[in-house]
Amino acid sequence: MNKLEELHPDLQPWVVEMDIMGTMVKHPILFIHYNPAANGTRNPDGTDVPFTASYINAAYLNKKEYLDTCLRSSDYSGYVYAHEKPHAVEALHRVWEKGLAWQWRRSNQEDAHTIKKEFFSLMASVWKQTEFPHQRADLWLKLFKIPGTDLLMSETDFLWLDATRAAQEQLTIYRGSSHIDLRLGLSWTLSLEKARWFADRFDDESQMAEVVEGLCDPNDVLAFFSERGESEILIHPNNVTVTCKTGGSIFQTGIGWVPGWDR
Repeated sequence: MNKLEELHPDLQPWVVEMDIMGTMVKHPILFIHYNPAANGTRNPDGTDVPFTASYINAAYLNKKEYLDTCLRSSDYSGYVYAHEKPHAVEALHRVWEKGLAWQWRRSNQEDAHTIKKEFFSLMASVWKQTEFPHQRADLWLKLFKIPGTDLLMSETDFLWLDATRAAQEQLTIYRGSSHIDLRLGLSWTLSLEKARWFADRFDDESQMAEVVEGLCDPNDVLAFFSERGESEILIHPNNVTVTCKTGGSIFQTGIGWVPGWDR
C-alpha cells in the first residue's frame, strides 16, 4: 500500500471498533466511518472512494486548516464548534487558557467585561449541548471556577437566582439518573417530574434508575437555566445535602460526596 493511502499519523491512535457502527475514526475534530478494505481504490473519475484513508485524510486536513483560520481571526465559537461534541469542552478550555484569559487580564474594565460575557455565553451554549459532561469532568470543574459565572445566564434567569439568593432560603432540588453514582453530577433540577424523566429516559432495566432529592444554599448555585423546560440548577455536589431518594441504590440520606462523576 502506498504510504499516502495510510491514515494520517494523527488519526491512527483514534481508530476504534464499534458494536453497531463498525470501524470508525473518533478523533477530537473528526468522527467518521473508516473502510480500510477499500484503501487504494478510486472512483472511475479518479476521486477518492468515501471513507478510505485518502478520503478521511483530506477531511482531516481541511478541518485543521479551518481551525487555524478560526484562531487567526479570533473566531472562538467557530473553533470550539468545529470539534466533535464530546471534545468541545476541551477546545473551550484551550481557548480560555491559551488566549482569552491573557486578553482579559490585560484589558481595560469595559473590554474585560465584554471578553468575559462572550466567553461565558459560549460556555453556556457548549454546556447545554453536552450530553455526557462526566467524560471531561476535570475541565468543567476548572471552567466553572472562573470568576463571573453569573454571565452564563440570561437576564431573566439571573434575576430569578439573584432574588432566590436574597431570600436566604434553601432550595429543594432533584437529580435523576440511570447510573449508580447518580448523585455525583453538577446538573440538578427544580422539577421532580423532570428528574424522573432523566432517570427513565434510556428505559434500560439493567440500569439503576433513581431520583435523589436534596437541599442547597442558593449562594452555592453556579447557574440556573430555565430554557428547554428543565429548570436546571448547576451546583457542585459537595454543596448538596441529600434528604431522600427513590429506588435501591447504595446512597443513603445525609451522606457526603464520594469520588465519581455523572451529569
